[in-house]
Amino acid sequence: MGKCKFLREEIYIPHKKITLNFSTHSNEDGVMFYNSILSNRSKKISIKDVVMTINSINLVKEKTIYNDVITFKTLSPIVVREHSGENKSTWYHSLKDEKGQIIFKANLQHQLQDVFGSQVLYDCKDIKLFFSSSNREVKVKNYGIEVLGNIGRIQIEAKPYILEYLYKAGIGSKRGMGFGMVDID
Repeated sequence: MGKCKFLREEIYIPHKKITLNFSTHSNEDGVMFYNSILSNRSKKISIKDVVMTINSINLVKEKTIYNDVITFKTLSPIVVREHSGENKSTWYHSLKDEKGQIIFKANLQHQLQDVFGSQVLYDCKDIKLFFSSSNREVKVKNYGIEVLGNIGRIQIEAKPYILEYLYKAGIGSKRGMGFGMVDID
């Protein structure tokens, strides 16, 4: 959004330009999303009092992962969510705290198990996480709730297939809402 101003309930974008980054581990989802965006190019899209037009679409070549250690930089905040069945018992933690790091690793194992099945648990034991001391905490409003997240760098040591998945699918909670998008540093 360039040099925008975050106001209490709005974002002021002086240059009237937004760049949307999209990434997915699923080729099928990627093709459907690309075709959806492509079919709406040059059309005026109204949301409340805002009118948007998709001007251009650029496909960015993915980087190939061969190593067991990658440093990711965040493109959107990584969210660590502790959730126990009902919304009243949902907590958000910082990656700067030990408890946040423990919950993050547990959530990461669940995320990987959902995709790769229980055989990934053996490879999860070897995952090592290193959080940069320069990571910052940010609070983002999401459906009226302030969500705590972290932006910065995270180094992960894991099997290349796990690192590739995290690179494409994102890291942490609420990835489907735009959180946890990373790039290779």
